[in-house]
Amino acid sequence: SELLQDYITKIKSELVDIRADGSIWLNQKYFDYATGLRMVKDKKWEELFGFPRREDEAELEQHEADLALAIQMVTEEVVILMAKEAKKLTGANAICLAGGVALNCVANG
Repeated sequence: SELLQDYITKIKSELVDIRADGSIWLNQKYFDYATGLRMVKDKKWEELFGFPRREDEAELEQHEADLALAIQMVTEEVVILMAKEAKKLTGANAICLAGGVALNCVANG
């Protein structure tokens, strides 16, 4: 959808710089995981995506599902780039993924 593509564009232009080898740089203007109690700066995300953080137990709305899918798609792109770089560096045909993102069964499939 157009909204999904808009979210992907915003993620890639504002939140994360993806390099050819799969390494990334996160724009700390939007994240608080290093020093705060939350992963993201809610107000900055609200400004970027145009809606506030969903309240606990609130019903999931379509724009929230679209944002989740956009994040998933960008994450998969990064995982694939990292895997290709690992193959290039090692020559191995099989790799073992570890860590929280590796547990993402869609990206790991």
